[in-house]
Amino acid sequence: PVFTIGAALSGFYYAAMDSMRKEDGYIFKRYFSAFGRNFKQATLIWLIMLVLAGLCGMNVYCWVRYSDMSVAPVMLGLSLIMCIAWLITFIFVFPLQARFENTIGRTIENAFLLAISHLPFTLVIVVMIGMIAFMVYVSWLIALIMILIGTGVIGYMTVRYFEINFKKWGYIDEDDGKIKDDDYEFQVEVDYD
Repeated sequence: PVFTIGAALSGFYYAAMDSMRKEDGYIFKRYFSAFGRNFKQATLIWLIMLVLAGLCGMNVYCWVRYSDMSVAPVMLGLSLIMCIAWLITFIFVFPLQARFENTIGRTIENAFLLAISHLPFTLVIVVMIGMIAFMVYVSWLIALIMILIGTGVIGYMTVRYFEINFKKWGYIDEDDGKIKDDDYEFQVEVDYD
């Protein structure tokens, strides 16, 4: 399960975004289709992000452990900035992987640049996820609710927020992917000869 987190998140974001736009009921089909289609690239992105998280964590651990060194406060501060950069990149990377076609490096780079360039949006997402994590930590009942239905609710809220802002920022068209009434209007020609 740890190995497939990237593909699972990418499939989740794709299914949620596509379901929100098309408003029909094929969620599982969309999820597994996106999971398979994005498996290689999303897994590689996940492994890169996992290695970077390990490096960030190791830096923080080392500078906390050796806090008696004179450069420790400065290096700890830089390590914490790296952790924040990783977090805000992680928030954007899988929605971008699900929504847009790009190379792995470009997807990670775009995730970081979007997170920085749209900092108020990024902070809202970070605060929302942080509040939920804190509530899960404090209450076992909230943790149980989150296990049962919380992931879908959080995912829907973040996906909706991403879609609204992607449209507002001009990255996608306003009517991108929506089913229109004329999509169901067609004529059948019958040849009676």
